[in-house]
Amino acid sequence: MKLSNLPYLVQKEILLNIQYSDLIMLSFASKNVKKIIKSSQITRFKSISSIVYNYFLMGPEMVYIPSKTKRDFIMGMKNRNFLNNTCFPLNVSGKIIAFELCTRYRCPVASYQLDDKESVLESIHNYFLDLFGSSVEYHLKAGYGWRDNDDRIPNLQNLSVCSIRNSRFANMTNLQNFLASNLVSKRIYMVDKGEDSFDPESKFYQTESIEGELSASATLRHFQGRQAVVTCH
Repeated sequence: MKLSNLPYLVQKEILLNIQYSDLIMLSFASKNVKKIIKSSQITRFKSISSIVYNYFLMGPEMVYIPSKTKRDFIMGMKNRNFLNNTCFPLNVSGKIIAFELCTRYRCPVASYQLDDKESVLESIHNYFLDLFGSSVEYHLKAGYGWRDNDDRIPNLQNLSVCSIRNSRFANMTNLQNFLASNLVSKRIYMVDKGEDSFDPESKFYQTESIEGELSASATLRHFQGRQAVVTCH
């Protein structure tokens, strides 16, 4: 029986009992199914406080919805070289991406090649923006400058929170460019090993709240937001 043929209240009840990772997979079935999910799950989606993109060097690259008691994993990312033979293609915001199902985290895992890793995450983020809406806080956790390909941080629209673990060897120009094109609206957490690393006009100083291991003199001199928590080094 097709979901679209069922009464609206029945559709809503069925979808309400499906976990987020399966709901996302179902949304790829067709534009009509995605539309049904979006319209019937408005209240549920509004209850999501944030979606976190774990883009760190260490640990699994996962996307999850945090709560007080657990992390609800909704998608992962994986180097294409480590994919198994059961992958399948999906159209994600106009980009064809190969996926596999992860039994450990019980969610789909998107593959990438190193030269298009950022664009894969950008496509995933754009898909989530359309599905979950812009009222959700989108939080990027990124390691930066710890290896060659870490000097590229994805450009994500409507980014609310950004946590960057910065290496003293990082290319600060690239990081400046990221901040110039991505105004993080609410909070930035930064471990910065340099002194006076950011331009005084940087959008880093324009966000609502910043926190981290930063240069106290530069931060206090240029910060334009509401709250700055500085751990001096």
